[in-house]
Amino acid sequence: PTEIEKAYEEFDSLIDTYWEGPPLAPLARPYSSLMKKLEAGYIDGPSEWTLNHAKLVYQSSKPPLYNSLEEASKSTGLSEMHLSYESGRYTNMAYIKLKRHHHHHQENESRRRLNDEEEDDDDPSKPKTKGYVCNKGTIAWDTKVKILSELNSFIDMHHLRQKFFKIDINNQGFNYGSFGMFHSFILWVVLRKTKPTVVIESGVAGGYTSWLISKATEEWNPLIVRIDPKLKGWDGMNLNPNASKMVNLRGDEYQDLTEVDWDALYAKHGLSRADKATTLFILDDHQDQVTRLSQIRQMGFQRVVVQSNFVPGVGDAFSLKDACDATGFVRRNFNSSTLKSVPIQPNRCTNYHKTCEKIDPFESQLVALDLDDMVKTYWEGPPLSPIVRPYQAVIPFIVDKNIFEGPKVWTDNHDRLVVESTKAPFYDTLQLASTVTGFSEEYLAFESGRYVNIAYVELNPIEE
Repeated sequence: PTEIEKAYEEFDSLIDTYWEGPPLAPLARPYSSLMKKLEAGYIDGPSEWTLNHAKLVYQSSKPPLYNSLEEASKSTGLSEMHLSYESGRYTNMAYIKLKRHHHHHQENESRRRLNDEEEDDDDPSKPKTKGYVCNKGTIAWDTKVKILSELNSFIDMHHLRQKFFKIDINNQGFNYGSFGMFHSFILWVVLRKTKPTVVIESGVAGGYTSWLISKATEEWNPLIVRIDPKLKGWDGMNLNPNASKMVNLRGDEYQDLTEVDWDALYAKHGLSRADKATTLFILDDHQDQVTRLSQIRQMGFQRVVVQSNFVPGVGDAFSLKDACDATGFVRRNFNSSTLKSVPIQPNRCTNYHKTCEKIDPFESQLVALDLDDMVKTYWEGPPLSPIVRPYQAVIPFIVDKNIFEGPKVWTDNHDRLVVESTKAPFYDTLQLASTVTGFSEEYLAFESGRYVNIAYVELNPIEE
């Protein structure tokens, strides 16, 4: 891997322009003409060619000029069979324009070497990583007007929840995550817009999210299943008009979501396997999030809300944002041991940081491919107001308590990357958000420090 990285740096320092030409038609038979050469050992490659290899070849080529063999055949006059045959002969072809001068002694500062030295805002010659927001597909209600149409009802609920749990609205003692106002608003919107027939909450804790779920869904009264190894907090029954539709798999009744006989549970409550398509999972159980999506998909479910979706390299469990950062551009900035940003190999953690394994760049890219294969739609919800105190409630878990992955010295650069890795807020200023919501600017600033990204995911169904 080190030699390959050096080769990339050498290549990058030589090239001014690099362009690959697209094929005429879809690659129906990726690399089929190379199979005999592979089998004979004349060229490097896998001894056994699989569908995964074919998929990677397809993904490593530009989209074709014509979207189907039929369309390409009509335009070119060539038969679909011939075009399919030609697709098996296609290997990528590149046009390159070299830089005018190249000095070997000048080190190329490329984006793949982000954390070799500490970034310096005063030195424009040094590279600066940019944070980014993962996104895939579209959802019908992803407009500012449609989302903010739920704001007033959410604010009413937020006040009621504070009162119910006897929490002072200005209390500064709560940590990050699902009880935070920005985070809760997105969950409220997803519930109201998707109207699930079943809601399965994995990770309940004190029941603050359970209470929100019950209020958001009062109109259609879905079955709500709560899963947690501990039995504490709101029991789901007190002051809940829909308590009869609440199933608790907590404490002594606990079963991991992979252990539940969902078909039997659904049948017991008058539901069928078809209702899995309109079920919404809410994950806040501090497990590897990519693994969780795979498990949920294998069980036939398709809709998931993922909470505690930390920026790459931060948190107590491997997040979807971590998986999105396949090549580690952002992660490298958060995987450092000192102020000088000495890189350390990142971990892939699960189970509240109790189990961690080292993950290298190649493995990271494979995980990203797996995620892309599983996911049809990936959408992150924006905060209500600007993030003026990035991860303020998260930093103590990294620096003081030492139970999260992340940099031991938090800098302005980390603040910047958190903000850049978050969607633009619904309201551009604290003042405007305060005017609209009725909350003070100080309270909104406090909430911005508790905000951790939350994602709504629609999974591709597994073909039977």
